[in-house]
Amino acid sequence: MRKPVLRRTHSEREQQILDIAARLFLERGFEGMSLSDLAREAGVTRNLVYHYFPNKGAVFEAVLVHRAERLLERLPEPEGSDSAEDLLALIETLVRLGSECRAILRLSLGRPMRKQFLYAHTAWAKEQLEVRLALALGLSPDDPAQRAVSAFTGMLLHFLMDAPEELYRGREREWAEYFARILREMIERLPVTEPKPF
Repeated sequence: MRKPVLRRTHSEREQQILDIAARLFLERGFEGMSLSDLAREAGVTRNLVYHYFPNKGAVFEAVLVHRAERLLERLPEPEGSDSAEDLLALIETLVRLGSECRAILRLSLGRPMRKQFLYAHTAWAKEQLEVRLALALGLSPDDPAQRAVSAFTGMLLHFLMDAPEELYRGREREWAEYFARILREMIERLPVTEPKPF
């Protein structure tokens, strides 16, 4: 008796192609990976790959977005029970994920990608991190400390992307504690603003 063929949904097939594309881009670089390679590794036809993506550049952009989403999914959601621990856990996870982000972003160096695309997705990732940090700190959406969180997020992202890996690899907890102290001090130094009269 033949085994039933398990059919993947449109979304599952696309996710599978993107996971394989990410691996091939990392192994072979942008120039060394072809859509024929991708189709063969994914066990699909080249026409099916073209059904999802018009060209290799579109696959590459989709991989960056897909990996960013997957990394954000792995960040802990603050529970609010102990904001100091929530904040530390969140920043520690970010520092640990730094090297994974760098591996994918290195592929984009020298690529003629649209500035609008890069700006939109960098801004989206930054916004997601700011929401989680604000939750960990127990801030309301209209709290003036949100500006400090926004500035801090930009600084942390620059560190994760640009600092030499030997500077923080193996010392993630130490760096997380350092950055958590910086953020708390930034917020503590904010002047207390009086509510405006109506």
